[in-house]
Amino acid sequence: MRAAALRLGALLGWQAHEVAAFAEALCGRPFDDLGAADLAGVFDEYDEVAAAIVARLGRRGRRGGARARRD
Repeated sequence: MRAAALRLGALLGWQAHEVAAFAEALCGRPFDDLGAADLAGVFDEYDEVAAAIVARLGRRGRRGGARARRD
């Protein structure tokens, strides 16, 4: 599961040490000591981060489209 956490973090553009730091901050212990339940929580947080990115991109796209229609 740690390898999956690293791959998912990489999809967000994070380096391995950043993924580990994120997980450690969430769980309060070293990355290598995280269990399945901890990593499931990390995956949930990744989902929240990804949803925020998608929402932001959607807002940015709507603003750009509205600007183009006014011009």
